[in-house]
Amino acid sequence: MSAKDKKTVDGFLKKMQIKGSFVCLHPSTGPNAPERIWPKENYAKLADHLIEIFGTNVVFTGSTREAKGIAAIMAMMKHKEKSNDASGKVNIPQLAYLIGEAGLLISSDTGPLHLATAMKTPTISFYGPNTPKIYGPWGNKNLNIVIYRNLWCSPCMSNFNAKLAKCINPTYAKCIRDISVEEVLQKVEGILKSGSSL
Repeated sequence: MSAKDKKTVDGFLKKMQIKGSFVCLHPSTGPNAPERIWPKENYAKLADHLIEIFGTNVVFTGSTREAKGIAAIMAMMKHKEKSNDASGKVNIPQLAYLIGEAGLLISSDTGPLHLATAMKTPTISFYGPNTPKIYGPWGNKNLNIVIYRNLWCSPCMSNFNAKLAKCINPTYAKCIRDISVEEVLQKVEGILKSGSSL
């Protein structure tokens, strides 16, 4: 990325009064297979707990099209003062730099997850319709943690069906919805024990 891109992101962080490390949360996954998306209320609870337990700032990332969903998540939060919305405010190189400055990125199986691993930022990712065996993040497995239930119906999304999954589980998107906020927080603690910092 260019010096201009870095300056733009540094300016955003300064405007948001973010000093030191922070956590990026990327709640959306693009238009195909909405079954990949972890529930909005879970992201809101997770963000609040990250702020309460670790004292960190939270930055939500996403496209302009995803800004409405992020606004809905932030509206559910108790600690809005330490949450920030970067959706639609940065381009792809700037997003890569922003994620590279973060101490952790948490998301479902989506592009910014792989940007994070390229930028050597620790990750926690949710896989359900897709298999992490093929599409999972690269890098140190202690710093790039995948949560995957591997249910009887998983994976239902692949290149063989143009990645257009249609959930057949009696409990819609059980593979993603069964992942609890508490489980994610345990994984955060595991990453911290591996030497990362928030």
